[in-house]
Amino acid sequence: SVSKTYITDSEFRGNTSAAVGGAIAMRSADEGNNSKAKLDIFDSEFINNHADTNGGAIYSTFYDSATVKDSVYIYDTDFTLNSANNGGAIYTEGLPDLGSGLASMKIVDADFDGNTATISGGAIYNTGKLTITDSDFVENSALEQGGAINSAGTTSELYISNSKFENNKVPGETENFQLG
Repeated sequence: SVSKTYITDSEFRGNTSAAVGGAIAMRSADEGNNSKAKLDIFDSEFINNHADTNGGAIYSTFYDSATVKDSVYIYDTDFTLNSANNGGAIYTEGLPDLGSGLASMKIVDADFDGNTATISGGAIYNTGKLTITDSDFVENSALEQGGAINSAGTTSELYISNSKFENNKVPGETENFQLG
């Protein structure tokens, strides 16, 4: 079956997960073909959500295919005070699913404020394909790598345009990105 979810003008506050995705978690990449799956989020807020492992607010495995582009599209949404080991607000999974696709996400006009990772990617940890436009990253932090974003692994792709990064930190330094 095909999963298509549209979220508009919603608030996700104080949700927790002992695994991935404090507020939203997609099917594990190794459990199926997500080639026609779609998630759109508009004008929403993710506040103080927590996952014990990856993606304090969102854990994503959906990817682009011949029929679906921008499989996860986030527009005019705020991510504030979310936390996880990796990807304080968002984690995009780059492991291939059964259809050999990699997670893909497009973020436009979003604000990431005060998100934290106990390991890497204060706001976002990306191992898939991530496009960010017109977004702000302010005072996010990670203890080891990528105060704002960690884009890691041999398959990761990161495209950023017209976005602001301010006071994102790793202990002892200001570090917006960790690449590689």
